[in-house]
Amino acid sequence: MRRAVLVAALVCLASCGPDQGIEGYDALSRHVEGNRVGGGSDQWIEMVTVMGTSERVGLIFGYTNDHQACLQAIAGMQEANPDREYVCTPAN
Repeated sequence: MRRAVLVAALVCLASCGPDQGIEGYDALSRHVEGNRVGGGSDQWIEMVTVMGTSERVGLIFGYTNDHQACLQAIAGMQEANPDREYVCTPAN
């Protein structure tokens, strides 16, 4: 259930890219870059667009292993939307 809720939240975020003028997007990115949560690097979930660029669609933080949690999240996202490609990238 926890995974389904996370996937649903992230899929909702997928429709919001930085080029859509989301208020606070740049401030959030800057804040995350300078404020790690826990010992390991927090992770952005990025969706690869049809243009070959990527958009940040989610943020994983607070897990013992954020990268592993990110990989699990994108596995669920790809299962829900197999035509999309998602990757994990370090946020800080």
